[in-house]
Amino acid sequence: MLPGAFSIWGWRMTLDDVYARYHARLLGYLGKRTAEAEDVAQEVWMRAHKHWDRCRPETAQAWLYTIARNVLIDWAKRPKMAPLTECESAEPGPEMAAAARDVWGLVERLPERDRRIVLSTFRDGRSYRQTAERLGISKGTVCLRLRKILNDSRERS
Repeated sequence: MLPGAFSIWGWRMTLDDVYARYHARLLGYLGKRTAEAEDVAQEVWMRAHKHWDRCRPETAQAWLYTIARNVLIDWAKRPKMAPLTECESAEPGPEMAAAARDVWGLVERLPERDRRIVLSTFRDGRSYRQTAERLGISKGTVCLRLRKILNDSRERS
């Protein structure tokens, strides 16, 4: 049998099979419980990949939804961020641009995903929407990540 696959009645089931079968339903389930359904779903699939060896063919759906429930609980416990007033417009405002100047020293230490968001928005002058489209993420994710990066930089100053 292939690594990362299990057999159900002689059929090899992989995580890709589970994803194809349940992803749309999982997004629907998460969408009813959080506005961040896509981000939560990404975390669910990362955990599913990490713990794939624990999945059993006859309980794959229940196993996946248990992971989803646990991720939702973890997300509910995380610290709440300040309101995203800067994200109401489609373009970064002057406060965000000024704060971004303080971030340049930290850019090299940012995780790759965050660095790409900062560079696309501030160095390349793209709107939040354009950055989101370029990076294949939601505009809300761009706003959240920028807010967190800038808040972190202010705390370090």
